[in-house]
Amino acid sequence: MLDAILDHLAHIRADHPVRVAVDGGTAAGKTTLAEDLAQRHIERGGVGIRASFDFFKIPPDRRTRHGFGDQVFDTDALVEELLEPLGPGGSRRYRVATYDSWMGRSLRERPPRTAPDQALAVVDGAFLWAQPLRAWWEFWIFVEVDPSTAVERYVARDALWTDDPDPERMRDGFRTRYLPAESAYAEAVDPWHNADLMVRNDDPGRPQYTFAARLSR
Repeated sequence: MLDAILDHLAHIRADHPVRVAVDGGTAAGKTTLAEDLAQRHIERGGVGIRASFDFFKIPPDRRTRHGFGDQVFDTDALVEELLEPLGPGGSRRYRVATYDSWMGRSLRERPPRTAPDQALAVVDGAFLWAQPLRAWWEFWIFVEVDPSTAVERYVARDALWTDDPDPERMRDGFRTRYLPAESAYAEAVDPWHNADLMVRNDDPGRPQYTFAARLSR
């Protein structure tokens, strides 16, 4: 699957780094796919840039409720620090993070990096096709799993670091916080008809994937 994706990306004509969104719900496998895709690109001789929307969050004391669920993501920072510099006419000087939620501190003091025009930038996160982000991608991947699979993955993953790893409490939190917002988002952006690639990831060892008809060669 990774080689098939990279073969499609190689046909994108751009004089700047190709920017790929790996979108989807919580615990769908976005981060793993993004990591594997960037690594496979490097193994094939390319330059890979990896970033996660989770490191472009708004500090808790500045958050409000807006749009799909809690407004925690700093879309302006993602555009200004990563997507715009890597786009047409951009400076190529970029950052892959602006805020560390784990440590509760800004990362903007870190010096920017410089990308070559031929780099591949792979960004994972939820809500990456919401306005105003959708204009900044050359390729949109949407990863989906059955909600029952997602909730059990979420419990197994987040129980490793949460202060209250009660499984039932975590399942209730997933169903009331994440699932409604992510379902509303998916309904609004309709990845089943609009995404460049749909990945069904219930079985990570055998993902099912479908390219958009317009990309068929």
